[in-house]
Amino acid sequence: MRHAILISSALLATACGEPVSNAVFEEDLEFLAALPDAEQQRVALDEEVEQADEARAAAGWCDPETRPYLLCWSYDVGGNINAHVLAMLAFVDYVRAWPPTERGPDSRVWGPYEYEPGRWIRLDMQRSGGLYTWSFSLSPAESGPWTPFFDGDHYRGETVARGVGSYTLDYAGYAAVTGEEAAGTLTVDYDTEADTELLVHFEEVLIGDLDQPLTADYWYGGDEDGGELEFSGEANWVEESDAEELFRVRTRWVDGEGGRSDATLGGGDIPDGWDDVRISQCWGRYGFGTWEWSNYDEVLTESGDPDACVFSDFAEPEHI
Repeated sequence: MRHAILISSALLATACGEPVSNAVFEEDLEFLAALPDAEQQRVALDEEVEQADEARAAAGWCDPETRPYLLCWSYDVGGNINAHVLAMLAFVDYVRAWPPTERGPDSRVWGPYEYEPGRWIRLDMQRSGGLYTWSFSLSPAESGPWTPFFDGDHYRGETVARGVGSYTLDYAGYAAVTGEEAAGTLTVDYDTEADTELLVHFEEVLIGDLDQPLTADYWYGGDEDGGELEFSGEANWVEESDAEELFRVRTRWVDGEGGRSDATLGGGDIPDGWDDVRISQCWGRYGFGTWEWSNYDEVLTESGDPDACVFSDFAEPEHI
């Protein structure tokens, strides 16, 4: 994707070359502040574990002999969420580099801009009190027709940038203009008024290297001390057959200290009557395992020291 490099004087002029007052310029910034911010919209994992991940990537840091596999899964999930969300927000970052082309008392328009050869983008925003609504559209030509593919709303909190909102990317709408093979929708509900909470929903998403449509929910909550991640899915935990078990995982961590993942299993090769199969795995600094346990020995047997866990209680997901 091409990104524009603008000289500062471009920010002080309208599309027609007329000077813009400081008040109007400040309002432009308020509109931009209502758009989702990549730094606020990411799963912020434990930095020490992330650094260990980078340092040991070539050697395969997530070796189940040394790292709990629930931790590895959680980091894979967090990384995949970040990749999809940040790809969405690349459109926002692109538009931030330009001044609006149209201004109204409670509206702004950015574009159309040719962000890639033969692909034009436009952003329309409206404001009503503390509510901001916005929509990105694509077109193969500067004059249209325009296909909406990415929209959202944002309710401001104490500041415009901190608030509550939601946004959805329509992969089919994007593919209709670009010709790429993609389908489904990705929706993010967020609350950044104080700390950060994200609820990410994939609905029949088929894009990239996915070999079948993905429908799934993920929840993340984080503050300056650590965070939590919840997700669910299917995997072959009990290897008596190829049948997959349903699982739900809640991972919690304290930055620089360690964390704990708890999972519940059902279906697949889990015998009838076992409707509460549980797994727990704990780790310390840099992601090294300290304790693991299950109430079903076919999954794993207990090892390590439970007193070494940062969190002492088993905790099931509460948001998915």
